[in-house]
Amino acid sequence: MPNGLHLATFIVSDGDTEKTGSAYLVIRGTGDEADYLNVNPKILTFSENYGEPSTKEAQFTVDASVNSSLTTNVNWLSLETANIQAGINSVKVNTQNTDVLEVGSYPAQIEISGEGFGVEIIEILLTVVSEEISGIESNALYFADDRVTLRLTSADANAEAIIDFNTKGTLENSRYRKKAPFYRNAASIIIGQETDILLVPSPVPEMASQVFNPVSPIAMDFSVYDKQMGNAAMYLRESYTNVKFLNGTSPENNVLTKIPEEITVPADGVVCFSFLQEESINEAAISGDYTGSIPVNQSGTVVTFLLELKDLELQSRNKIQISCGPVQLSVRIKPTEMPSTYLIWQNEWDCPEVFNCDGVLTIQGERDNKIVVNNRAGKDYSSIIDIKRPKSFSIGTGNIYSETETEFLAGILDSRRVWIESAGKRWEVIPDFRNLTTSETRRTIRNFTLDFNSAVK
Repeated sequence: MPNGLHLATFIVSDGDTEKTGSAYLVIRGTGDEADYLNVNPKILTFSENYGEPSTKEAQFTVDASVNSSLTTNVNWLSLETANIQAGINSVKVNTQNTDVLEVGSYPAQIEISGEGFGVEIIEILLTVVSEEISGIESNALYFADDRVTLRLTSADANAEAIIDFNTKGTLENSRYRKKAPFYRNAASIIIGQETDILLVPSPVPEMASQVFNPVSPIAMDFSVYDKQMGNAAMYLRESYTNVKFLNGTSPENNVLTKIPEEITVPADGVVCFSFLQEESINEAAISGDYTGSIPVNQSGTVVTFLLELKDLELQSRNKIQISCGPVQLSVRIKPTEMPSTYLIWQNEWDCPEVFNCDGVLTIQGERDNKIVVNNRAGKDYSSIIDIKRPKSFSIGTGNIYSETETEFLAGILDSRRVWIESAGKRWEVIPDFRNLTTSETRRTIRNFTLDFNSAVK
């Protein structure tokens, strides 16, 4: 049409009446405007599962003033058409033959050529993903502080992983769900962080020779599903059973104690250590100035061996070696005239540790009253409505002969539960100190006075 103002009329009728309207079209220009070729988007990405049929499709828009041709430089892309007319066109492109490709990334291009105009390029990236799941095995034992991670891969876009748990804790069973989105074809979920809440260790028994289970791991059964976001359908990927967790980090050689390999203790002290029992252990062997064995025969994943040394009737400077499961311990008897007091605490694996103190134990009784003031006839009257009798404790460790034993004692600072036991009585306490010197030059013998407050008031 030539330049100018072009008029058109139209009639609108409802069957009874008619109305006439006008439309105007303005055309102007010189006739030599530049041609154009616009493509959107200029980058497309696809993901396909390794060894499976191609399923992905996308589309792009070509807005051109000229006719155009479309080509690609790979055989795993299929274009809906090879030629398009001038104007705005949507073109579909889909993957094909990707089941023969190895895992990896594959670049490609789609070339759009305008007649007598030039070329526009769409960059393509295909990722072939092996759909995998790793990091966890059924019937295995893990430690929560290792941040055990379940890892998944998927070629699906806009997808997420759903995990439904049924966990047997110490006191109850819990059902709950976790989710993780896939990002760049991968998703990861940390498993076992709830161990700290769901696991409750057993009470520490009296300080008498015995073998017991200080803690039992929680056990998880869970199923992993693939799900498209915005779609309620879920598809089972994998199921796991009896996945067990304990608190703490993975121990060395299955030893669940920080006790040094060589310790010096009073003749009436106790030796206490814990370990993982992968195979049944029948006895603990003792050699040196006392020779014999102590039956173990304790089932369970975690076992604690507790030996009251006075049962062996050892003398000052006697030395024995104890071998039980993965633990090898050398014990020397130190001279002392004071009865032992035991500092007991739970380590990172919720197992008991015991430090033998042969210094003075001081217990101070205190009074903590709750007082209210009432006004009667213009006078204030104070009255006691609650009486509490908290205790504070001060304990001397006695001589400590090595830095490793001092470092072992310092582990009490990392514990959430601490007890003092003396003459068959036990109190739960809270340390009233924040540091402990574990190393000091030119000093071979150490002793400390440690203060505690009662945890129960």
